[in-house]
Amino acid sequence: MSVRVAINGMGVIGRELFRMLFEKEGYEIAFINDTHITPANLKYLLQFDSLYPSLELRDRVSTGEESIIVNGRGFPLCKFDNALDMPLGELKVDVMLECEGYYNTKFKAEDFIAAGARKAIICQSAGKDLPTIAYNVNHDTLKANDTIISIPQMETQVAAQVFNALKQFKVKNAYCKAFRSYTNSQNTMDSYNPNGNFALGRAAAWNITPLVAGFGNTVGLIVPEVNSKVKSMSYRAPVINGSVMDITLELDGTYSTEVLNAALKAAATESFGYSEDPLCSTDAIGNDMPQMLAKHTQVLQNESDKTTLANITVIYDNVRHYCREVARVAKYFSELA
Repeated sequence: MSVRVAINGMGVIGRELFRMLFEKEGYEIAFINDTHITPANLKYLLQFDSLYPSLELRDRVSTGEESIIVNGRGFPLCKFDNALDMPLGELKVDVMLECEGYYNTKFKAEDFIAAGARKAIICQSAGKDLPTIAYNVNHDTLKANDTIISIPQMETQVAAQVFNALKQFKVKNAYCKAFRSYTNSQNTMDSYNPNGNFALGRAAAWNITPLVAGFGNTVGLIVPEVNSKVKSMSYRAPVINGSVMDITLELDGTYSTEVLNAALKAAATESFGYSEDPLCSTDAIGNDMPQMLAKHTQVLQNESDKTTLANITVIYDNVRHYCREVARVAKYFSELA
């Protein structure tokens, strides 16, 4: 049985979810909503994509007066600015995918449920009062009566996979540094930045921009064993996609590189890969999973206090893999009785 999904917000994540799901077995897109984009502009962005160009899709997209048409099927492009007005019940929406960014709390996302959606997924971190999920880590903790959940974006997903793989080791402290691609929150040339973080106003394609990032705190909501033990930092790098995460852990006990790599390899799933190849960040682009790079695992053992300082490197696609995980969770979430 197919899960009927709705997408609110046709930005980078919303568009990739649309591309991924509109013909995927087991999914049906019932509704799309974006208050800003026009059908002509959405058609163009689906046809021509700088990250994932698709010649196959390019000739299959057209527009109606208030819709886009893909492979002969029309999708009305709605412009509701109030979720309570959305016809989610009438359209029998199973799962609303909130990708726009406004409905980013439990309180706000409850409007989707009031409008008739059975369940809603906030595609970002949304606080401690919601289940915070990473597939193949804690998705099986969801209950049938859960209606709104959060799937934090890619940095949290990657870190959660690593800490989950190492749960058998006692993590005393950890620091995660994400060197990730720039985003639309940055400027293409030096200019003002209205959110008060002046560094985001510098030229994105020319600078490595350090930012304090809170994803380390969110990891503990997914892997309780490391709650309050993880700090994080993000560096926006001058690349359009393909990111690297550097994770340093202090472990209670002395362990070799081989022992840690064996644990990480054993934990590999469709959500978390293990590679012994000498890969670079661009090798992650289009890949369905983050790749833990075995060649870069290093340890520094302290025999006097029986601890290990370990360094682990992961490359990842911060758009496509995230959307894969959202789709997997949406299917599982919908099928809970």
